[in-house]
Formats: sequence, structure tokens, C-alpha cells
Amino acid sequence: MSTSTRRRWLVAPAAALVALAVGLARGEQHEDGFEEVRADALTWTDLEVPGLPPGLKTARLHGDPTAGDETFAFRLFMPDGYRIPLHWHPADENVTVIEGRFLLGMGEEADWERMQAYAPGDFLHIPTPHRHYAAAEGDTIVQIHSHGRWALILVRPPEPAGR
Repeated sequence: MSTSTRRRWLVAPAAALVALAVGLARGEQHEDGFEEVRADALTWTDLEVPGLPPGLKTARLHGDPTAGDETFAFRLFMPDGYRIPLHWHPADENVTVIEGRFLLGMGEEADWERMQAYAPGDFLHIPTPHRHYAAAEGDTIVQIHSHGRWALILVRPPEPAGR
């Protein structure tokens, strides 16, 4: 993975809304709207998410996940052992495992011992506002695609710094 630029996710104080801020892929867009993005040309961006440890990276493939009424696709990299706490999304989320082992749990409370494991090629459709949490076993890449404004809304907002 190449050295990447830093971007920030935003957290709305009341709702703990984390909006995606991703870099553009170095793909090619043709006049007729056809787009192509080669895996070896992805631009990976570090994500600094308040309340989450560093290590997440993302690469935008198509569209703008923060735009609202638009179809989009991006890849999310999680290093081995990374955990994303209980959250939900305001739009349905379609997830395809590209690399590694993606662990997913569902419900109102995170139970890290009862997660399901998914391998490369596996697909998940997570309807809004289904609560879920995730982890990586080995360096893991998933591809997320959807339509609408994508955000990660933490069920429990992160503690302010210094507490």
C-alpha cells in the first residue's frame, strides 16, 4: 500500500455521525460515462476517526459517498486485529470481501466472541439502520457500494479527549 495523504472523518457532536472523506482513485473516466479503476492504481488515504485507533485506509472507486443522492463504491483497508465498534449507516451497505478475513457481528451490543467470519468473494447486504460491528483477521480489504449519503454513526459516541 502506498504512502497516503491524511484526511479526517467528521463526528457530529450529538449523533456521533462519521462522514466519509476519501481520496480519488487514479482511474480513467471516458466521455460516455464509462469508468475504470485498476487495482494497482488505487490512491489509499489514511483515515483519522475520532474514537477509533489509527490504521483505517480508504480508496474511492466511483462517486462521492458524502454527496447524498449518488451511487458510490470505495475500498476500506483494516490492519490485522482492527475493530470498528457498534455502529449503523443511514443508507443500505453492500460489502464484498476482497482480501483477508472480515469479521462481522450484529445486534444492540457488541459480542466480539460471536462474530461471523467472511472470506474473499463473500458478499453482505446490511440494511439501514441495522446495528453491527466489525473486525479484521489479517490485513483485510472490503469493498463497499451503495446509493445515498454514506456515514458511520457510532451507537456510543467517543469520549472527548482528556477524560
